[in-house]
Amino acid sequence: MRLVIYRGVGSDLKMVSESELQFPKKGINKFLIKHLNVRTGDFLGLFHQNGGSVAYKLLDNSWERWAGNFSGKVMFTMQNTNSDNWFSSTERIYAVRAEVKDEVTPTNSNFAGNELKDYGKEDTFKNSFVVDTNNPVKEDGIIENFEVFARTGNPFRLAIYRGVGKDMKMVEESRLKFPNLIGINSFNIEPMFVRKGDFLGLFNQNGGSVAYELKDDRYRLDNGDLSGKVLLTEQNRGPNEFFASSNRVYAVRANVIPLDSYLKRIAG
Repeated sequence: MRLVIYRGVGSDLKMVSESELQFPKKGINKFLIKHLNVRTGDFLGLFHQNGGSVAYKLLDNSWERWAGNFSGKVMFTMQNTNSDNWFSSTERIYAVRAEVKDEVTPTNSNFAGNELKDYGKEDTFKNSFVVDTNNPVKEDGIIENFEVFARTGNPFRLAIYRGVGKDMKMVEESRLKFPNLIGINSFNIEPMFVRKGDFLGLFNQNGGSVAYELKDDRYRLDNGDLSGKVLLTEQNRGPNEFFASSNRVYAVRANVIPLDSYLKRIAG
C-alpha cells in the first residue's frame, strides 16, 4: 500500500503526493516515509496494490452508496483506474493516521527558488530547459522534495545547475513528474546533492506547466544574450545549449536539508 495526500472537495478531490510502497504486517504498523508536504484541510488516502490491508469500520448498513454519490465520508475509485477517477463513496472509518510536523524553517532560509503562485504564463517550448537564477541554493545540502505551481498537466523534470552564464551546466535531474492538479503540487524525489550557489531548472517535455512571470516587457533577450535571470535552450537541444535569456520568475521551490542534518538523520 501507499499513503496518499489528497486536496479539494467532493469529486474535485485530487492527489497531490504519495509515499513509497509499504509492506505491512498484521497489527499496528509504523512507517517512516520521505517528507510529504501537507496543508490545512488535506486528507489521508490509501492506494491498495494487491487488495486492502488497512482495517476499516462501516458506520451504517450500506457497504457503498450508488455510483456517482460522493456524500459519504470515504471516497473510492474502481480497480485499475486513476487516482482521482472517483466512482462512489461510503460511510467508513479507516485505521490510518499520520504525524504532521511543522517546517523547521521560520525564516525560509533553506529554500531555493521562488514564491509559489499563479504568475499567469507557462512555457510553450517542448523538449527544452530553463534555469531560474533568482534565488539560488544557500548552503550545501540535499533536496528530497520540491514544489511548483502548475498551470497545465504537462510533465517536467527538476534539474540542478551549477556555474555562471555560458559555463552553466546541469549536474543532476529528477525523474519525470506529472502534476496532479492545477495549482501547487509537491513531489518527492530521490535525494539530490546540491552546493551553495546551485540553481533550480526545469525540463519541459510537452510544453510548459510551471507558472512564470515576466519581469519586463520582453519575452526574451536577444539570441546569445545570457544576462537575464532565466537561461533558455531551444527545443530539442541539450541541457547546456543556452541560446538566450529572459527576466522571469518561475513558481518552483525546493527545501534544502543542510548536509550535516541529513547525514545525522540517515545515520540514525
